[in-house]
Amino acid sequence: MLNKFPGTINDQPEVASPDKAETGKSKEEMELIWQKELASVGKLKGVNFEFVEPKLRLVPEKLPSELNWNLFASDISEEEREKLNYCFQKIIRYLNSPIITDNFPDHHARRDWEKENLGKMSSEAQDRYNHNRLGLNFASHLNKLNFFLNEDFKEQIFISREALNQLNDFFALLPRELRDGEGERYASETTAEKIKTMEKLAPLMSGTLRILGQEKIEQAN
Repeated sequence: MLNKFPGTINDQPEVASPDKAETGKSKEEMELIWQKELASVGKLKGVNFEFVEPKLRLVPEKLPSELNWNLFASDISEEEREKLNYCFQKIIRYLNSPIITDNFPDHHARRDWEKENLGKMSSEAQDRYNHNRLGLNFASHLNKLNFFLNEDFKEQIFISREALNQLNDFFALLPRELRDGEGERYASETTAEKIKTMEKLAPLMSGTLRILGQEKIEQAN
């Protein structure tokens, strides 16, 4: 899968971002804090981190928050549910993640810096760094979702055919550099090219959520 190729993120445990009620600060203020922290730690080792505002960025509360299981067969297994939900939640995360650029000369230098410095930073700064949009894992999750729905589920058709056809229209628009098995092509792009490629992914992620998702239904007390 795509995530076997070098990127700037790994699968990390999700860290809940503190909200304004806990910190007394707005999301914009909290974002500035972790950016300053990352930039400061990087500067000590000659690393220049910069933060590019994505063209399409949606916070979780403005997105469908869970899969609409009415689109799927009632006998779908728990394992299949977990696979699908994992990818779905990663797609949500993508649309609330930053674009962070750096001046590392290569992937090995980046990994060496991470091993030495990431653990010294706050959990918020580590979490945002590990969910940089320029890493390949986000595209990998869309590829995995594509595989689950079109290969694993093909024979029994666990999802409505109409929804799958809509999704396949999106999958067909995925940039070649982000397709499964093409990670080395993406890794060879310049930073500007990577940003441009990843910006093409955002509307595909958003469209996927709107086809498969629904607002969380609160349980009655």
